[in-house]
Amino acid sequence: MITSHNQLLENQEIIRPVDGVDFPLVGNAIAKALAKYLGNIYEDQTWFTNCLAQVGAKALKIEYAFDYCITNSNSLEEEALKCMLLGALENYARSRNIHEIIQPFLQGEKSLELEAQYFKKWLPSIQDTSQVIGIVPRTWQTVANQVSGNINCNASYPLSEYLGGADCQIIAGNTLIDVRTTAKKRPFSLENFYQQISYVLLDSNDTYRINQLVWFYSRQQSVFFYPTNKIFRDLQATREEFKRMILDNYLTNRLAEQNKCLYLP
Repeated sequence: MITSHNQLLENQEIIRPVDGVDFPLVGNAIAKALAKYLGNIYEDQTWFTNCLAQVGAKALKIEYAFDYCITNSNSLEEEALKCMLLGALENYARSRNIHEIIQPFLQGEKSLELEAQYFKKWLPSIQDTSQVIGIVPRTWQTVANQVSGNINCNASYPLSEYLGGADCQIIAGNTLIDVRTTAKKRPFSLENFYQQISYVLLDSNDTYRINQLVWFYSRQQSVFFYPTNKIFRDLQATREEFKRMILDNYLTNRLAEQNKCLYLP
């Protein structure tokens, strides 16, 4: 599976990164852009509820910044910056590290009417994010008819608190989506595969009824779609075995417990 996956990807045209980009920030931004896009096309106006970006904004007491970033944009560049800010807020919820890009909002800024120096600093990342999110709709169309339902960002599970608050990027309906933004020609690794499989197994109560997996490669403009019954012989039995392994070998995570207090009811 991994070999065939990579053979297809290495033949795809790659959207090359702009020089000087903040790669982690752009990667997070693309995941936010896809979630936002799916919320629009599947008409889910609550796609952002309890996502980690919202949790991060609440922890920093800058909910207005989050509220601003989930609104529609007038240009790709504006949308890119909003998604970069969402990514930085998400990172804060995960690590409690404040990314430099959100500093103006900590000082009371309530829009993107910022100083020219700010935009100059982040211009490479804005340009790179813009060129990638510009093709997100076209790329998604290859699986659009196979996916439907409400959007869950950063969905977590009862066992998540044992694994550092482990959460997946996006669940759309019954489809678990992993967004990869990399310029590698053969980017799909065994680690990527195991990560998605772990998220399926963590849903020990079948809360999200996941029956499909999607790997979304933004720079390669490619999407791979797999039904779970093609991967697991007996999903429930595997989940039970995985749950026993987690409970026997892991302790709960303090930061995951702190974040719980910031979720909306």
